[in-house]
Amino acid sequence: MRRVVGLILVCFLLSGCANIVIRHDTAQDESHIFSMFKDILRNERPYLNADFEPIYFREFTREVEEGLYVRPPRRIAVFDINGDGVPEVIVEVMGCLVLVMHYYNGEVYGNVHGCRNMEIIFTDGTIFMSANMTNSFSIGELIINAASADILVAKHFDNVDGQDYHHITNERESITWYPFTQENIQNLAALITPRYIPSQ
Repeated sequence: MRRVVGLILVCFLLSGCANIVIRHDTAQDESHIFSMFKDILRNERPYLNADFEPIYFREFTREVEEGLYVRPPRRIAVFDINGDGVPEVIVEVMGCLVLVMHYYNGEVYGNVHGCRNMEIIFTDGTIFMSANMTNSFSIGELIINAASADILVAKHFDNVDGQDYHHITNERESITWYPFTQENIQNLAALITPRYIPSQ
């Protein structure tokens, strides 16, 4: 009898649990992710580069000693480039280089790009790139595939002439950049540029 009651109780509990939806604590997850980004920018932990090797931020900036950089960080932005709900941290340094850091499955991956490849990042996720010093531009979208360490991969790019360049830049908003300071690193979450979702 006791065994039957026990089985009934187990079945009751299982049927009750079947209707329970397990939700992740998004705020807690986001807090943890931003803590990882902050630790990287403070040289307290590495990120993984395209070869899955651990790299410290000071190696990217070629920091000789604390506060003395060969490639000083100029500005920082926080924006969800690929629209997966997790913002990327973007750092531009002197020497026309941009580091894009992406969180994926418990790790932070980073790829370095020339600033001409990320001339303007728009709030809808599209990006302008300039091919050279002339009025030769392309616009398209980028995908992020951290599983293969390809942080930014061109999805499709279309050539744009100088006239279209001015038309497109006037009708779209670009992301907000902030000075690279310890205060802004501490307040990364406050630097997020909202992603624009066009109405259908």
